[in-house]
Amino acid sequence: MPPNSIIWDAEIRGLNARRQFSEVVTYSIVYQTLDGVQRWQKIGRHGVWTPDLARKQARSVLMARDLGKDPSADRMALRSAPTVSELCDEYQKSANGKKLSTLKSDASRIATHIKPKLGMMKVTSVTSEVVENFMNALSPGSAKRVTGLLGAIFSFAVKRKMRETNPCTGVEKPKDGKRTRRLSNDEYAQLGSALDSENNVATAVFLLLAVTGFRSGEAKNLRWSECDLERNIVTLGDTKTGVSIRPLSNIAIDIIQRQSRTGEYVFAHQRNLPINNLRPWWLKLGMPKDVSPHTLRHSFASLAADLGYSDNVIAGMLGHARSSITSRYVHLEKALIDSANAVANETLKLVLLSIDQVIRTINIRN
Repeated sequence: MPPNSIIWDAEIRGLNARRQFSEVVTYSIVYQTLDGVQRWQKIGRHGVWTPDLARKQARSVLMARDLGKDPSADRMALRSAPTVSELCDEYQKSANGKKLSTLKSDASRIATHIKPKLGMMKVTSVTSEVVENFMNALSPGSAKRVTGLLGAIFSFAVKRKMRETNPCTGVEKPKDGKRTRRLSNDEYAQLGSALDSENNVATAVFLLLAVTGFRSGEAKNLRWSECDLERNIVTLGDTKTGVSIRPLSNIAIDIIQRQSRTGEYVFAHQRNLPINNLRPWWLKLGMPKDVSPHTLRHSFASLAADLGYSDNVIAGMLGHARSSITSRYVHLEKALIDSANAVANETLKLVLLSIDQVIRTINIRN
């Protein structure tokens, strides 16, 4: 074809091959929408597209037009549509009312999983199949939570009229792999030996986790203002389940009282702030790879069950949402404190640490 020329197809009206001032020949289809608007839609370059493939695509465009659609306008809308990455940014900006810990978790999951895998896709291009493939590529520990967050993000997109449906709806999420791992007697002894050889703020946090069943964040971020040591309770204001009242064993109180009161936080670290990340400190203990600080929480609950305590009592000690401790357990403080003492004492027996060893371990060197 000579430069700046166009050839119209004899078989399909509107299909053409066009060469401007370069060597590139481009296939396009010209059509009118049902309301009379003329569109010129590019199909692709000759060489990548053959005449037969161009005809097949042209027929698809014309068929969509006959069904009342406007393929060219749809393509232009898709080109200017927001990406998943942009959607995530808008979602995070509008996440009012969420706790700071939740916002941090969302930001981490978006940055680690969602943006790297889906960020460049257009919001309107994400299908249920895309979501399912994305979910299946995640680790079992991340799949449910990350996909749940993605569903919330696309619900936000639907409310903002960015798309009509939520592609996460109907995708069968993996069952919640509840962590049922508990420490064996040998692992308790290994933990006791490892803690006895350390002497730092993290050691005190891990000891408190072992004898209370607290969540990691609840222990490391514990404030002096939350502690009522005379009544053997703490009132945690920012937990996974909201405000939560917990019993404190005498051993837990001893651990708390032996911390230097230099600021707002019980387990103050650098600049009187809590340890930001406990994981590096935990790894130094040399525990088995499938044992984490959360395992201490489940082990505490399992020990309580071994000692014959009911599910409601265990829920009260752990601060589970179902316990409704703020309304149901305040009048049972003594019973819960006695239970917490019994489980804490049993924990010390298993870690093969005497109270004197605990005191020595948590007397942090300056």
